[in-house]
Amino acid sequence: MDLDIVVVLTNLFSLFLMMGVGYIIARAKWTPEGGPEWLSAFLLKIALPCTIFSALSTREYDPGFLRDCMITLAIGAVFFPLAVLLFRRVLVPLFRVPEGKRGIWSFSGLFSNFGFMGYPVVGALMGQEAVVFAVILGIAINLMSFSVGLMMVAADGRGQSGKLPLRKAILNPTNAATLLGMLAFLTGFKLPAAVMMPITSIGNVTTPLSMVMAGMVMARSKLSTLFGDKYAYSASALRLVFVPLLLLVILRLLPIANPLIVPTIVVVMAMPTASAATILAQNYGGDVEFAAKTTLITSILCIITIPLICLLL
Repeated sequence: MDLDIVVVLTNLFSLFLMMGVGYIIARAKWTPEGGPEWLSAFLLKIALPCTIFSALSTREYDPGFLRDCMITLAIGAVFFPLAVLLFRRVLVPLFRVPEGKRGIWSFSGLFSNFGFMGYPVVGALMGQEAVVFAVILGIAINLMSFSVGLMMVAADGRGQSGKLPLRKAILNPTNAATLLGMLAFLTGFKLPAAVMMPITSIGNVTTPLSMVMAGMVMARSKLSTLFGDKYAYSASALRLVFVPLLLLVILRLLPIANPLIVPTIVVVMAMPTASAATILAQNYGGDVEFAAKTTLITSILCIITIPLICLLL
């Protein structure tokens, strides 16, 4: 597989610049009090759902892809619940993650930035056909990250007695957009252009605003402490190396006919920590500073790890 390193580096550099804008804005005090909190609420309840619905509903449905799409979805549906158990029962005790960090540590180590980073990298490496599989895998990632993942993050701030109810975790705008988008993708239903245009336009602001917000959050902490958290490094190692390699080993043992499915899934899961980690931590009482650290550290280290992972495909 030929790696287009220019695409990878371009996306990473863009990510850093967006974070830098947020950092400068916050340091210069150009935002009102509570700016990151308001921004995260807008992203979680409006912009992210628009992004997901737009990505799925605008895809052209091809019956020939249905079987492979269902295989991809099934892999995600089986892997993520098992991976959550692995993190909670084995990895959290193994790395001795302290109370108050366990949820966001697990979230940061498990869920990747499949949208901003994953789709363009998959498209550059394997073409648009593979991007469809990445979108389908994103359904499983979204449903798990904004239900079980959300509850893990909420538990950090609320304690065991204050966990978010499962019904409230599942019935949120992000998951609703995922299900509606999937329905539109499967049926070929298209909204009128006058309706779809504002949905797509609002969704397009998710990536830059998420990164700007992460930079604003980082501005609240001292740079001297940004790279000194050993738990941020352990979560980064799991996110960038352990999870994609684990999936690669497992998928190589399965009789998957389509040669694009395995590399697509592995590349998507080799991306940095999802930007949603900071958004969820901000909204549900998680460790926002820790989420911002893992997002930044994984975004830096993936310059090295993504090419190495791709060499194994």
